[in-house]
Amino acid sequence: MKNTMLQISIPQPCHEDWQAMTPATKGRFCDKCMKNVVDFTTKTDREILEAYTKDAKLCGRFKADQLNRDIEVLEKKSTVWLATTSAIMTLVGVESSAVLAQEKPKTEQNDGYVKGKMIAPVKPQTKVIKGVVSDNVGPIPGANVVIKGTKTSTQTDMDGKFSIEAKENDVIVVSFLGLTTIEQKVDENNFYKIELKPSENQLMGELIICKKRTFLGRIFHSIGNWFR
Repeated sequence: MKNTMLQISIPQPCHEDWQAMTPATKGRFCDKCMKNVVDFTTKTDREILEAYTKDAKLCGRFKADQLNRDIEVLEKKSTVWLATTSAIMTLVGVESSAVLAQEKPKTEQNDGYVKGKMIAPVKPQTKVIKGVVSDNVGPIPGANVVIKGTKTSTQTDMDGKFSIEAKENDVIVVSFLGLTTIEQKVDENNFYKIELKPSENQLMGELIICKKRTFLGRIFHSIGNWFR
């Protein structure tokens, strides 16, 4: 069970006047479309999304503040929420004023209400990001790799390699004792080479050199950089 963010918007307003429609159950009846238009202006996000899962061709009327904002969805298997996050919502809304002709998709507002085609984009897909972390000496074992703003983290292996799940536009934060912290934004690439530089705040001390790079050896070497 996890949270998913959706955003509902209306890029293409419709052309019917809410006040001209015939009052009906849960809203009004549109003589032109020959269907009921549900009034969602007092409904919650859950009620709107659940209504869509029952009828993907619903027509509806919405307030401006119900749209173009993040909606947090709690995913549960075998529930309408899980079905909703994998669908593109196509509800049609109307507002209380006359409609202006549109040459290109855009959102219209009048008296706090919005009309048009409502779309909830599918959530961003998580992918596996791989990479290698090194400095001017070589690969760094035990470096910390964290997805910024989350608790998702890992460490590099003995060869300085790491693997972590992330989404595009997430920020990977890589750090290690005695070296500067690097932030890498995730784009379409799935592999990153990240080089850490010695920290400017260095002290003096003993340098330990090992034949083969080990986890403890890596730490002692970096401490030596601090004290140099």
